[in-house]
Amino acid sequence: MEWKTYKYWFDTFSEQTSLDTIIYIRTDPEECLKRINERSRAEEQDKIPLEYLQACHDKHEQWITKSDVNTVLIDGNMDKETVQQEIMRAVSLLSVGLNPEASP
Repeated sequence: MEWKTYKYWFDTFSEQTSLDTIIYIRTDPEECLKRINERSRAEEQDKIPLEYLQACHDKHEQWITKSDVNTVLIDGNMDKETVQQEIMRAVSLLSVGLNPEASP
């Protein structure tokens, strides 16, 4: 059900807008589960199985590998501060027309 809802909204928005770049934060499902548990949100605790996160990860990987849109890949397994810095770096470079994948 979640995939159908996600796909509906994605398809709806992609018909109305065009993507020129995707910033993909690739994070292992195990790391996602660890972070969910660290957040300790009552609505998430023991309610999101690793298998679900793996299925979401697999769907995103399939989508990204089939996409013809420029994709900036960020390793989401790094510590949160480094991930945030990499996101800001990518956005800054993209905003001035540079490719973050080609820049040091």
